[in-house]
Amino acid sequence: MLFSDATRGAVQELLPEYAGGSLASLCSWADEVRFKYRWSSALHYIDTPDFRCNYNYDRDCHDSDDVKDRCAAGAIKNYTSQLASSSSSSAQYNLTEALLFLAHFCRGHPPASSCWLHF
Repeated sequence: MLFSDATRGAVQELLPEYAGGSLASLCSWADEVRFKYRWSSALHYIDTPDFRCNYNYDRDCHDSDDVKDRCAAGAIKNYTSQLASSSSSSAQYNLTEALLFLAHFCRGHPPASSCWLHF
């Protein structure tokens, strides 16, 4: 990833010590914690109805309990917002976890199929 100096500094401040300064080394973190944070499993995909390959955020971004914004696109939106507003909300959110979730979902590997998207 190409970051500005300010962004690189902010990322370095948020990385846990065991990362050794490498965000890439933690891109699989969200896969590792999805059994601890069961709610995060739904963040790993977008499920369109009847396997139709047209996506509508309002219709399709929810988990199996119909909790809105629980899909990959919702995760990206949520964690980007948390990090962008970090100066005013740092006590409200775990910004390290927000960074690690965002890095996982934006790392750019291709979708598993045209209907099940995993970022």
